[in-house]
Amino acid sequence: MKKFSFLIASMLFAFYVQAQAPQKFSYQTVIRNASNQLLVGQTVGIKISILQGSANGIAVYAETHAPQTNANGLANVEIGGGSLLSGNFANINWANGPFFVKTETDPNGGNNYTITNTSQLLSVPYALFSSSANTANNGVPAGGTNGQFLTNCNGVATWTTAGQCPGTIASLNCAGTSNIGTLTANQLAASVSCNIPYTGGGGGTHNGQTVTSTGITGLNATLTAGTFANGAGSLTYTITGTPSSSGTASFALSIGGQSCTLTRTVNSPIGAIASLNCSTSNNSGTLAVGVSAIGVNNSVPYTGGNGGTYIAQSITSTGVIGLTASLSAGTFASGAGSLTYIINGTPSSIGTASFALSIGGQSCTLTRTVTVGAIASLNCSNAYIGDDGCPFQAGTPLCTAWAAVPYTSGNGGSYPAQTVNSTGVTGITATLAAGNFANGSGSLTYNLSGTPNTAGTAILALNIGGQSCSISLTINSNGQTGITAHTCGATNVHNPAKTYGTMTDQQGNVYKTIVIGSQEWMAENLKTTSYRNGNGIEFVTDSVQWASLITGAWSYYNNDDSYDCPYGKLYNWHTVVDPRNLCPAGWHVPSRNEWITLTSYLGGEGVVAGGKMGSSNNQIWFNPDASTNNESGFSGLPSFSMGQSGAWWSTTLRSLGDSWLLWLGDQPLNANIWYLSKQD
Repeated sequence: MKKFSFLIASMLFAFYVQAQAPQKFSYQTVIRNASNQLLVGQTVGIKISILQGSANGIAVYAETHAPQTNANGLANVEIGGGSLLSGNFANINWANGPFFVKTETDPNGGNNYTITNTSQLLSVPYALFSSSANTANNGVPAGGTNGQFLTNCNGVATWTTAGQCPGTIASLNCAGTSNIGTLTANQLAASVSCNIPYTGGGGGTHNGQTVTSTGITGLNATLTAGTFANGAGSLTYTITGTPSSSGTASFALSIGGQSCTLTRTVNSPIGAIASLNCSTSNNSGTLAVGVSAIGVNNSVPYTGGNGGTYIAQSITSTGVIGLTASLSAGTFASGAGSLTYIINGTPSSIGTASFALSIGGQSCTLTRTVTVGAIASLNCSNAYIGDDGCPFQAGTPLCTAWAAVPYTSGNGGSYPAQTVNSTGVTGITATLAAGNFANGSGSLTYNLSGTPNTAGTAILALNIGGQSCSISLTINSNGQTGITAHTCGATNVHNPAKTYGTMTDQQGNVYKTIVIGSQEWMAENLKTTSYRNGNGIEFVTDSVQWASLITGAWSYYNNDDSYDCPYGKLYNWHTVVDPRNLCPAGWHVPSRNEWITLTSYLGGEGVVAGGKMGSSNNQIWFNPDASTNNESGFSGLPSFSMGQSGAWWSTTLRSLGDSWLLWLGDQPLNANIWYLSKQD
């Protein structure tokens, strides 16, 4: 008898299920004779047994087949479709493996089986497995689908396609990725890919994958199905889509049993705009010749921004040179926006400085005017006249005298020297040295010199920085007696030997002022009816109501408004301590210590100071003593007890019920720091 051998090929193709037919799957063998020649076109007998547990296990199913070999010596059978010997193919619990296929072959086509072979069934079709009773038991993984096989992959039950275990790798190195192409926000990705190295490939297959980006959305990283190398290799992911913005797009990769995060930078597009409008630039700050620019900038609007980036730039001025307009690097808005150019440098002359801007594909010329120094107001009425004690008298040369004139809103620009000659009373010259205005408020100091040619009023007409005003100086006759006029028109109030300044309150009332020692005082009584912030002060005429007030109030002496000139108004103590401020800006009601400083400078409390502080007009004080000479220029009036005494508040409490004040009274005049009920 000839001896034969055979080769059993792997199980091929997915098994199929029909409701009317028994379950079955294909199986192939190649039959060779002892000379290793293919047995072609011959009927052979084959017995198939399904063994459970081991190669020597119990046969849970057995059947026979009598296939004919083809031209390649291949015999095809369908396990589950042969002549039944034992068992029930449909009742095999494929989840309760392992299972082995035992084949017994009779080359002559009978049942005298002389060749036997047993091999483990490594894959079970999903359809067979899912039809068995205990599909959820024995650690069988979920997720299989019809057409797949439950396969032993390195000791792990795995659903596979055609029984082929998926490939694995030892490491996946996203950090070592080689990137090809670039990504730009809002632009379709073209020819962009990533080569990601791995190690420890086992030569197995992978199904490919598509991973959606996070961080920056709109992108996909796609890997085509393929086979891992044996050892080191790389995977090529192709990036497609349109990134939603600039930044970092992340892709969470997981393949071959390894994971890592692939990142790609998404660039901002090159900045572009549709229009740049220098003519509607919003200008801040001012430019003055010879003055270093501080706080000067321009906000230039644009339209049609694409959200792209632009680089920093610095543009040198033409026309008026010495300036640069600088822009920091940044990003255009998507749509309308503005660019802020900072102006630095020192303009060389007056005129127009021009900056040729070009950015985002658009151009325009930005212009800024360079002027000389300018101010918003010049306030002669609040000018401080200093004279170091020298009287302004006709025919007498001025010694050290000056006028400090306040202004507001200076632009930091320069002003030239100027000389102003007096009119009215001539002979006086006001001289100002060249300089620069402050940025904001400040004052100009004019030095006064010359010899007044007559008594009267000398007028100095000032014009500078685009503003003008006039200073009036009272010039007395040499050796004149009598008193200069009060600002309300009353005569014989002030000391003709003194030079008085002026101040204006919040309602526009003008008062004479006098410098005594290191202090400057009002030389006339206050007559405002409002606080500094414009709030009105209550007018109270009822004496009972007045005594019970706990808020500010004013009245006339004896409720008679004829006393307003020159005595002013009477105020209760609550008015002088109100936080809204009774006095105009730069002035305040004195404290007790400030009154003490004044009386001490004049020789101390009592007759000495009193005579120097009271007006010497005997029409104002009843029978003034000869020592009442108003030497200080304070010009105190008897408005508390008409003709007899005067009292001026301090802000200092003596006790809960009364406050300190300055008292002038009692012939001869005495100056005393005294106290009085706060309600008086």
